[in-house]
Amino acid sequence: MESVAVVAVPFPAQGHLNQLLHLSLRLASRGLPVHYAAPAAQARARVHGWGEAALGSVVFHELAIPEHASPPPDPAAASPFPTHLMPLFEAYTAGARAPLAPLLAALSASHRRVVVVHDPLNAYAAEEAARLPNAEAYGLHCLAASPRRAPGSGSSASGAAWRSSPPRRARPRSSPSSKGISPGAGILVNSCRALEGEFIDVVADHLAADGKKLFAIGPLNPLLHHTTSKPTRHECLDWLDKQPPASVLYVSFGTTSTLPGEQIGELAAALRDSKQRFIWVLRDADRGNEFAEGHGKSRHGGRHAELLAEFTEQIEGRGMVITGWAPQLEILAHGATAAFMSHCGWNSTMESMSHGKPMLAWPMHGDQPWDAELVCNYFKAGILVRPWEKHNEVIPAEAIREVIVNAMVSDEGVAVQQRAKVLGEAVSASLADAVVAGLLADVKQECASRGSAMAERRGLTHHARARASLTAAVARCEPQFPACVNITTPPSMCAVLSGVLKCVSVTEKKKRSPGAVHAVATEAAPHTIPIPRSMESVTVVVVPFPAQGHLNQLLHLSLQLASRGLPVHFAAPPEHVRQARARVHGWADDVLRRVEFHELAISDYASPPPDPAAASPYPSHLMPLFDAFVADAPAALAALLRELSAASSPRRVVVVYDVLTAFGAEEASRLPNGEGYAFHCTAASLIARDLDGGLQLLRDAHGLDDLPPLAYSTEEHLEFVAKRARTHQTIPSSAGILMNTSRALEGELIDFVATTFAGYGKKVFSIGPLNPMLLELDGSLPDGKGVTPRHECLEWLDKQPAASVLYVSFGSLSSLRGEQIEELAAALRDSKQRFIWVLRDADRGNVFADDSGESRHAKFMSEFKKQTESTGLLITEWAPQLEILAHPATAAFLSHCGWNSTMESMSYGKPILAWPMHSDQPWDAELICKHFKAGFLVRPCQKHGEPAEVTPAATIQRMIEKMMVSEEGRAVQQRAMELGKAIRASMAADGSSHKDLMDFIAHIIR
Repeated sequence: MESVAVVAVPFPAQGHLNQLLHLSLRLASRGLPVHYAAPAAQARARVHGWGEAALGSVVFHELAIPEHASPPPDPAAASPFPTHLMPLFEAYTAGARAPLAPLLAALSASHRRVVVVHDPLNAYAAEEAARLPNAEAYGLHCLAASPRRAPGSGSSASGAAWRSSPPRRARPRSSPSSKGISPGAGILVNSCRALEGEFIDVVADHLAADGKKLFAIGPLNPLLHHTTSKPTRHECLDWLDKQPPASVLYVSFGTTSTLPGEQIGELAAALRDSKQRFIWVLRDADRGNEFAEGHGKSRHGGRHAELLAEFTEQIEGRGMVITGWAPQLEILAHGATAAFMSHCGWNSTMESMSHGKPMLAWPMHGDQPWDAELVCNYFKAGILVRPWEKHNEVIPAEAIREVIVNAMVSDEGVAVQQRAKVLGEAVSASLADAVVAGLLADVKQECASRGSAMAERRGLTHHARARASLTAAVARCEPQFPACVNITTPPSMCAVLSGVLKCVSVTEKKKRSPGAVHAVATEAAPHTIPIPRSMESVTVVVVPFPAQGHLNQLLHLSLQLASRGLPVHFAAPPEHVRQARARVHGWADDVLRRVEFHELAISDYASPPPDPAAASPYPSHLMPLFDAFVADAPAALAALLRELSAASSPRRVVVVYDVLTAFGAEEASRLPNGEGYAFHCTAASLIARDLDGGLQLLRDAHGLDDLPPLAYSTEEHLEFVAKRARTHQTIPSSAGILMNTSRALEGELIDFVATTFAGYGKKVFSIGPLNPMLLELDGSLPDGKGVTPRHECLEWLDKQPAASVLYVSFGSLSSLRGEQIEELAAALRDSKQRFIWVLRDADRGNVFADDSGESRHAKFMSEFKKQTESTGLLITEWAPQLEILAHPATAAFLSHCGWNSTMESMSYGKPILAWPMHSDQPWDAELICKHFKAGFLVRPCQKHGEPAEVTPAATIQRMIEKMMVSEEGRAVQQRAMELGKAIRASMAADGSSHKDLMDFIAHIIR
């Protein structure tokens, strides 16, 4: 056991201190060396339910922080949020990192593993753990169903603004919880399956997809029997001994809230007139320094002295008022206690539920309104004292008295008491040693799993049905919850509670025609601000994945930003820097010179040619490159980012990273002045892959009935994406999301994504298409645009009639089988349609590797060129795709439907004959044909998963002729032309994509 050290790092507020100390004592009682690091001794002085011997098993460390003001709370404040604690919170977030770092370093040097368990508000603790070679971090969260498991500033789970959030100045500056979760090994939840089983399973499933573990280990408080006694009992317990069973109402509002004097008077009258027995803990909120001189006066009389003198006489024998610290666990465990009137802090909620006591819910701030909704509307173990919409009002005595009487003596109250008792028994049973033992085993890594199987992933219907009882509660609460701090999980988890329900509701609305052109949204960027002339204070680092489509679109973005004056650095392996520069087209050389290229050194890797006869069209021959990249590029990138971060000029380092380069997000989070933005292609694929219920939304609301699952990759690639590329970590680690799409194509889907992620504090910028626009708005090619010197294919196109040529290309990552090439050739020849066919095999990992062998197509090409000399052109090298698609002679595009190709084709108004191969391409094909209504599928979707099946020439020929000469084909061409015009308009000065790009620039230079 000595080989492992656990370090608990709580946030310095009583509820946060308390639950992490309970966890520390649980782990220490099982033999683990535990260190508890916090600014002062408050937690140790107040913990209850444990003996001194247990406390002696934990090593306490005081984290020295700067001196700070410790004002008393203001009962007359407009908001119940404890703003008076902000000096403490600010001093803590500014100063605690410095003393924690050497403590962790010392333990790291003397232990095989250092496990840091930190409060979600302590992002710095996760960051410090990440710096150590033998450390790992776990975030301790309250409950699985929290609406504020999302980054940002004050939003509900569904994205609605929380109206009562405190002013920005009243929030800790350093609480970006995305940094607190993402680098960690998993999360702990102070909850149990008896209360939140369905939610816990959903969260656990999603974390498991990221290789992270979840341990539901609550309640952390010790479970006491009412006969439990201590050598020196509090006087209130002796008083309780004399009361009848289940006859006493316990009233306490925690340590961070203070009731106004007028409200205290009303509550006192309600307690008096209810004729019910009670214990009332009447004390003001904690100061920042609980041990400040003179602190106790207000607690033992103070502003309540006059009320107390009269009130204690009125209720003598029936009630008890405590003005100091109360032994809450012992009170709740006592047989005489019937119910708990509470602020619904999660510690109090778990203590009440674990001892089978129902709650009269009076939430104040933070997560408390959400907890109250769970208690009353989901657990069915409580009654709301007041509707949340009246949280700013004084609740009259009569209203409080009615709730008290209802809870204590009515049939409804008795039923709620019985429900709470049953829950309490279930919660107690959940505290079997196996739960904590699983955590211990994982910390020590002496077993491979947690000891209980993970529940299977649930579908949308199950999610919606299981959470039906929460729907009304969320609807009532979500617009009003006050927010102060931000706790995050991957958005796919949050969507279970909000997005999924939202998806269900979307389908009930009148469906928009899937093929309708979405109007260009000129109001799409409401926060656009002028961009300063000087942008040197911000440095942008772009980190693509080393495959052509990924390199290409992120280089286009780099050039878009550089052309607007931003310093941009493009970082990729040496041969891929060269590849990106060599193949980019549509830009002048002077723009390319504005981007600074950096070579990320990676290990040597095999670069085999593609195998056209492989069972799957997925480019498995590139896996040696991909593995070398994710293994070695993080170190090279980290060094580059540190250098840029330390430079004197940049105030902020902005890292834009491909979704397959999760390490870009992690390295950005390690910088004191860094922030990362995840780069995605389509809103549809993001919804389907990152939001639970998204697939059902796309099917039900947007007509994509045949949308195929993500099953067009090899097991090898899926394992790579999940465990080494770790794509699920790219969004939770980000400050926002960029998408290479346009509202002209995906307007409703973009709006859904933006609304959803706005609820998590993340900005979404829809900035596509990123390729340069070689056409004017009216479709004409202006003078001076295009490549100089021109490719011979463009001279050939100049001689063809307008809209008469089919362009055929399958991208840079796929190779057609020999038999399929022959069938395609026959179809092109027999269709009698003009064409340009780019016939080349997939890229190697290193496209500059020596490949002196004869092309496998040599014999075939010689004959085919003769057969099609008057109608077609065959290109076996790199082709200027942008210029081909922009040319007026080009009518349509037979394509693999990679997103770059899709956006280029759509932006130039050219329809697509869809022949998807792997990865996201089937999604893109469905969008094109079913949602955009701008293409035809060459083969049905059920054939997508049968790569070995050769599509016959007759089938291909029929689809070519359908596109090129039929009335249906002309309608699709017209539809694509309309879409192209709308897309180009979105890139104009008043268009939605242009505004989003300007908004992004304005945001990062803020």
